[in-house]
Amino acid sequence: MRVEGSLTRDQVVSVISANARQMRLCYETALRSNDTLSGTVVVRFTVRPTGTVASSSLVRSTLGDRTVERCLVHFMLTLTFPLSTGTTRVSFPIVFAPPNSASPPTPPGRR
Repeated sequence: MRVEGSLTRDQVVSVISANARQMRLCYETALRSNDTLSGTVVVRFTVRPTGTVASSSLVRSTLGDRTVERCLVHFMLTLTFPLSTGTTRVSFPIVFAPPNSASPPTPPGRR
């Protein structure tokens, strides 16, 4: 994870972790029709000093599911971060693996 700007890494992880269940729904919905779906999605987003997310985009993905990728990009737009003194840019990797997989999913922000 890369954080550049006024917010700290801990602040970003805290907000995303608090909303991880909603984020995970993007993946779990697709997992119902593809039980081997796995991969990493990296989303970049910009947080305004007001705490709202100004923009969000897909950087790269090995998941191969555009619906999940779009859902995650949209999800980031709904987050609210603490107020800060300036803009913050974040690149956030999210690793997904099915529950029956040999490797468990990586918790948000833990890389």
